[in-house]
Amino acid sequence: MARPKKDNNKPSVRQKISTSFWKILAEGSYTDITIKRLALEAGVNHKSIYYHFKNIDAMAKELFYENAEEITSGAILGVNPFMVLFNNIYDFQKIVAENPEILAHVARARLYTRNDSAYLNSIFRTFIRTTWLNMLEIKEEDLSQNERADLNFIMAGIVAIIGQSEPSDLAHWPQVYNRPLGQGILDTLKNIKKAHA
Repeated sequence: MARPKKDNNKPSVRQKISTSFWKILAEGSYTDITIKRLALEAGVNHKSIYYHFKNIDAMAKELFYENAEEITSGAILGVNPFMVLFNNIYDFQKIVAENPEILAHVARARLYTRNDSAYLNSIFRTFIRTTWLNMLEIKEEDLSQNERADLNFIMAGIVAIIGQSEPSDLAHWPQVYNRPLGQGILDTLKNIKKAHA
């Protein structure tokens, strides 16, 4: 008997697992995500989860970066919103506020900033730090001790601000860059870039 043809209109097993991961994380904490619960939620065999992901931590990291890639690749908007943020805060706010698809991805990323998982926080911080350093065209190893300390301080603050925001505030949290503290963050990043030019 021939193998049944794949229905391209149905989500793949991996998509079902991914959707279930995000749903469970949105409804609870990272510790609520188990292989058993994912399998039940996704309607798949637990072995299918191990086929696609090494473990829950590997899944969390991989799915975060897939979600982030949707934001930063420019696939949705044709531009990297983080680059827009660095160059013009007002354009960034407009992009985020006017694009529900971006907001959905930002809402998912926000789940990694809550206080229930240091591991998820570290994934988020690493992503933001790497993204900014890439935009600044600076290698991590070229940073001075003071520049590293500045970036660590900024990353901790960003995680705290986003993690304490309500999902409905996501379109507005970039407004922090309009205030003196936010301007200080942008100025610090620009000064780091200038020091390495």
